[in-house]
Amino acid sequence: MEQCTKNTKHNIKSYKIHIAYIILITCPFKLALFVLSFKNLPVSIILFLFYISLAIVLGILNIINSFRACAQKDIHYCLKSMLILKYGLIPFFVINFLEILFLLLIAIVASRGTIVIFGMFLIPIAIPITIIIISITWSFLLPGAFYGVNVVRLSIAENKITAIQAIVHCILQFCFVLDILDAMYLSVSKWNYGKKISAFIAALYIILIIIIVLYFILLFL
Repeated sequence: MEQCTKNTKHNIKSYKIHIAYIILITCPFKLALFVLSFKNLPVSIILFLFYISLAIVLGILNIINSFRACAQKDIHYCLKSMLILKYGLIPFFVINFLEILFLLLIAIVASRGTIVIFGMFLIPIAIPITIIIISITWSFLLPGAFYGVNVVRLSIAENKITAIQAIVHCILQFCFVLDILDAMYLSVSKWNYGKKISAFIAALYIILIIIIVLYFILLFL
């Protein structure tokens, strides 16, 4: 069996589509579109379609690259790509969550709380909208998830994990939050790679959990 190439050297240009994807997804483009929609809705729609199309193209290129790197058994590239996309998109998901929370607060304040009272009547509308928002947000996981899947494939080839473990890891790669933890586990525990950045991300997770717990404690006191 041909072994994985662990010491392949790649420069920053090798990860340009990863970086471009992260910048595109994370940048406050949606806010600009929101403001523009009040002035020129047709232009806003055209820019939004262009934005989505560009995100899809970059996402597909990343997915293709992940399978190409796996075919070449380039575990170094797959691991680094997985971590770049998984860790690099954390700000996006945090910002996205805060945006949704902010819009909900605006709706509650603007309706003077009546939206909460009559919320049950809005469920038929709210459910499909929520599903669409979650689906679109989830789709941004896919490029990093496929790099993770190919890390799993190479891990099986090197007998680092079993087939059953591989199935679990593949599922986790497509789950919010858990995908980050799984990528951390695969890189550090199975390949001894990315220890410093993974320790930093783990520390951020712990701090975030503490903040959330304290927030809810203070909220209900």
